[in-house]
Amino acid sequence: MPVCVYAILQHFSQITNIYKTDPSIRVFSTFGQPNWLAAYIGMLLPIIILKIDRTRLYLWLLIYAVAFSALWFTYSVSGLLGFLAGIACLLIFTKNELKKNLKIYFALAFISTAIAILNPGIFEGKILDTITDLKEIITLNKPVLADSSAPAYKISDTGTIRSGLWNGTLNLVFSNYKVFLIGTGPQTFPYEFQKFRPQNMNYSSEWDFVFNKPHNYYLELWSDTGIFSLLVYLAILVFIIKSKNYIYTPGLLALYVSNIFGWPTVATSVLFFIFIARLQKTQ
Repeated sequence: MPVCVYAILQHFSQITNIYKTDPSIRVFSTFGQPNWLAAYIGMLLPIIILKIDRTRLYLWLLIYAVAFSALWFTYSVSGLLGFLAGIACLLIFTKNELKKNLKIYFALAFISTAIAILNPGIFEGKILDTITDLKEIITLNKPVLADSSAPAYKISDTGTIRSGLWNGTLNLVFSNYKVFLIGTGPQTFPYEFQKFRPQNMNYSSEWDFVFNKPHNYYLELWSDTGIFSLLVYLAILVFIIKSKNYIYTPGLLALYVSNIFGWPTVATSVLFFIFIARLQKTQ
């Protein structure tokens, strides 16, 4: 809860203006990056929902509202998609009790929708940013947003940037058998990726960035440590799904989905291994 409360304070004030990034635009609490905070909260929200009971209903609804607000104020697409995947998994596993808790779920849906509608944030301009990026790539002209003399700095759509990253990473993976099987080595991505960096990434707002990760944990595992490492990580996912544990599986699935667009941090990794240990104990 303190992490979530701090994130909400960031959104409504600039109490952490020591950072270069304005936290009121996308909160990150004590995590340093919005996507990392979103992945962490996304793993815990399904458990919060399970804890809701009618005897202390308003208290738990308040806790959910605070946690979801912190998640939403990150404006993290990966975190929100992970959260939705976790909730879908939770609803499937608890479908027999769905009718009994229908009013609670309606209350949660209302709270979530109200927070989202009242605070659209950067999602408002994402469609316009995507259209702008597509025009710049098609015309192959250097955009104004990458010009240091421009009066206003605009950020490219993250989906466009990730698309280039993923395309280049796949080209790296399939460049030879050695990389495909055992990778280039842990944390070597910034050095190896440059030769496979797509040209259209030079027409984004991050044209001068040196990327240290492909912003997809599955591609990161494959490019750094090879196909066998990736298969082991996916085998753990199969174990998680087959366990059908309604307490821990939704949160773990949320992490696996958010990892499509990012990577695990220390906080989410600690939760990951705790959840896996609990799953193993209940088998």
